Amino acid sequence: MLAHIEIEATVKTDPQAHFYWKPQVEFSHDCFVCRRRGRTVLLDTGWTEGRCASGSTPVELASTAAPNHDKKASTHPAPIRLVAFDTAQRGDGLSVVQTLRCRVTSWWSPFHDITDPAQAGAALTERPWVRLAFGLGCTSCFDDGDRDPLNVPGTSSIQTNLVWPSEMRCPKCARVLVTTETSPRITLVA
Repeated sequence: MLAHIEIEATVKTDPQAHFYWKPQVEFSHDCFVCRRRGRTVLLDTGWTEGRCASGSTPVELASTAAPNHDKKASTHPAPIRLVAFDTAQRGDGLSVVQTLRCRVTSWWSPFHDITDPAQAGAALTERPWVRLAFGLGCTSCFDDGDRDPLNVPGTSSIQTNLVWPSEMRCPKCARVLVTTETSPRITLVA
């Protein structure tokens, strides 16, 4: 079966924030390849398949080379991919609202978890979770001569299991660069 999942996130940024969404998504998924529920799957707009970071590689996939990913070494291919990644922004001078909408499509088949056969897998895992990454720098500090905040912008993220609302500040001037008021929304659409 083919499943379509939409993810939407909104953050408010200070006009002095250098902000951009990164096209990498980490998503919880019931993986029928390794027959595990709630596994973290790595997705990127350039990949033809997701990478399940279950920590256990099926025997038939043990020799498959994984794409280079700096966080997870033990992954296997998963029939899931990031098929749409759309960003938008609107501002009023005091803040800028940054919105990310993405769509994940996966092939899914019924299965029971290999470690707990009483638990069945689903098209959308029982407790969906997502982490969305973004680059962030402070243009105010950049304009004051500190080239680090934009030359090597930091990577931050928001995820569904954070405490809301939350703030992210510039490490140098302590200006609030990003404010998140709600959790990213995950919806099974088909």
